Amino acid sequence: MLKVLLADDNQHFTCVLENFFREKNDVELVGIAADGWTCLELIEQNRPDVVLLDMIMPRLDGLGVLDRIQAMPLRPKVVMLTAYLNESMIQRAMMKGAVDYLIKPFDLEGIYERVKDVGVLYPSMVMECGGMNGNLALADTAAAYHVSYPVRKRKPMEVEVTALLHDMGVPAHVKGYQYLRDAILMILNDQQLLTAITKDLYPKIAEKYNTTPSRVERAIRHAIELAWDRGNVDLMTEYFGYTINFERGKPTNAEFIAMVSDRIRLDY
Repeated sequence: MLKVLLADDNQHFTCVLENFFREKNDVELVGIAADGWTCLELIEQNRPDVVLLDMIMPRLDGLGVLDRIQAMPLRPKVVMLTAYLNESMIQRAMMKGAVDYLIKPFDLEGIYERVKDVGVLYPSMVMECGGMNGNLALADTAAAYHVSYPVRKRKPMEVEVTALLHDMGVPAHVKGYQYLRDAILMILNDQQLLTAITKDLYPKIAEKYNTTPSRVERAIRHAIELAWDRGNVDLMTEYFGYTINFERGKPTNAEFIAMVSDRIRLDY
């Protein structure tokens, strides 16, 4: 029986997977960790065959966990999990020893089959070349390891933008929510507006809602501040953590709109 450890700070997600794996007689979920350091402790205690490891976690992220796994005498196979596709992060994870990569959301039966495939196909690979030690080129790594990009049925872009703002924690009851949603959709349809947010974008939104550009700007600023202070910290970190200095402050309206629209465009 394959022993699996799950490391993810999304309690709902871990609960769903725990119930799902409980019904399988060839896979045993031996532990659940909500942060990177707990994940490492449970690996030492339970010696899992496969670790399902979220990229963004409290205390120590997935890449940090991978670094420390390489120092272990018995290294489990690691399947990385994340909600958003990031090519550079994929490359770094593979170079650090991950054997597979899944983009959320994914089918539960699909991840079950993937866990079994990893447990069977990579019985000793991580032991032999886990950390790479910088000796293998990226092309060699890609050939040795399997990276998965699950096929997702595309929702309309309006639905994607609405869902993302909701996940980020932008309150739907404030005016800035609707203004921000329209701003992102307008940028997705006409990228030139990014260079003329004050001159063209705000006036277009103001005309649609019979208000003024300055009120649009202030309402969007208020919505971003609410999301930044009270919203989904992990998702904000994944989107803005490598470009925005959290100590410096919140992203500007333009930074927020540009980053979100760019990520959605790349995802499409």
